[in-house]
Amino acid sequence: MIADALAGARLRVFHATRLLDFQTILDDGLRPLDLTSQIATVRRALVAAGQIASADDFDSTVAHVDTRDPFFQNRQHQVWGVPIRSLLHDGGCEIFFAHYGGEVIQRLAYIASPRLEAAIQAIGTPAIVTFNIPAFGCCTFGDLRLAPTMLDQMLEAEGLKSPERSGWDVLVKAAIPPAWIESVTAVERPIDFH
Repeated sequence: MIADALAGARLRVFHATRLLDFQTILDDGLRPLDLTSQIATVRRALVAAGQIASADDFDSTVAHVDTRDPFFQNRQHQVWGVPIRSLLHDGGCEIFFAHYGGEVIQRLAYIASPRLEAAIQAIGTPAIVTFNIPAFGCCTFGDLRLAPTMLDQMLEAEGLKSPERSGWDVLVKAAIPPAWIESVTAVERPIDFH
């Protein structure tokens, strides 16, 4: 029914992040998390920012943390977002705006030291990546959550709030190609959106 009516339709998704280079996302798309690559990228960013002591803290933490732990492994090879933009601002996404490298890197920084956490919070610019995906068949959970979320968006467009938010975390277990990226926008005030 709804799936048949929306065959071929696209769903707009919003991804909260901190970026060093907006153009890379426009040129290359969003890549799923690869923890080894992400660790190397964050270390390079710390060194480039002159945060050598923090880079040493980061190395020490990575050497002593079991990155095979489910907290880390369960986030591998995924791209996350939300289908309703206001959900970026209703709690839960502050961590992505506040910490370069995402949730996994924030956990490593938190384990290490306040100095490392502060260094990671100083890297990059808070941003929202807006992209689109096929409405059905691309996102885990999407086939069950799309119709209620559409209703929420219609209510939101009218200035109303649904009594129960039915949005979901959009989980795509693949790269988001550049053709699906709509925009990359800096966020001026990443924590207080109200």
